[in-house]
This record gives sequence, C-alpha cells and structure tokens, in this order.
Amino acid sequence: MTLNMHNFDHLINKKILKMIKGELIGIIFLLVCEVILIYALFNSDKNTTLLLNTKISLHYIFPIIICLSSLIYLIKRFFKYYRKTAFRFYLTDSAIMLSILSFKKITLTEYTVDNNIVNITYINGFKKDSYKCIKVKSKNKTYLIPIIDEKQNEALKILQI
Repeated sequence: MTLNMHNFDHLINKKILKMIKGELIGIIFLLVCEVILIYALFNSDKNTTLLLNTKISLHYIFPIIICLSSLIYLIKRFFKYYRKTAFRFYLTDSAIMLSILSFKKITLTEYTVDNNIVNITYINGFKKDSYKCIKVKSKNKTYLIPIIDEKQNEALKILQI
C-alpha cells in the first residue's frame, strides 16, 4: 500500500516562518543576555547599594527590566501562536500531516477547517502588520497554517476536501 502525500509548500507564507524563527532566536539571545546581566548585577562595583545584606549594582537594573519585559513578550507570543503554527502541511487520502516548528510532526485523521481566516498582528519595524492563518481544529486543539494572502481560497478548497 503506497501512501499518496501531497505537499502544499507553495501555499505557506515563508516570510512569516522566517519571522517566527527570528523571534525564537531572539528568545535564546534574551535568555543569554538576562543571565549575563544578572551575573553583572551582583558582581559589579558600579553604583552599588546593599539590599537585604547583598551588594547589588543599580547600574544594571534598567537593562535587566528591559530584557525581562522583552523576553516575557516573546515567550507570551510563542505560547499563544507559534507553538501551534504549522511550518508545512501534507495531505494524504484520509489525514492531514502538520509539521510544527519543523521538528514536531502531527497527523490528524479527524479535523475540521474553519472558514474564518485569522489575522495575527505583529510589529514590523515601526508599523503594525498582520498575516492570515487558516484554523485547523482537531478534538480539543487548534492549529494555525499561515497562508499567502492571494492563495487563501485555494488553500481553503484543498483543506476542505
């Protein structure tokens, strides 16, 4: 028995996937920076004060707050959107296979496709942009497939077969 798999990479919005990978690299970078800044907070001699019998440097408080708030923002976006975003999808005769973050593969035999296109906003430089995703629901989980704007209708037709 051969498995007929049809790849639909031409429908996926590659710019968004590149942005998601960049934000994941940003999370790793901010984690490393946070560790370095916390180390510097306790070991620096610049502008020190005693707090609970521990010498801390007030020089690093503002960068730690900025780094921590950026890290919280990116992690929140990751858990809200990116952990359920499909980087690729394949259709077989009776199922859909989703590749989540390029290393987790999920096969859905029973799924429904929501006809409503989801707009997810993000900040691109100094302007606010959005990209469109198709919702694929299976039991109690919802997955997102970022689709190129011009090919939304084609993707909906393919997924609803």
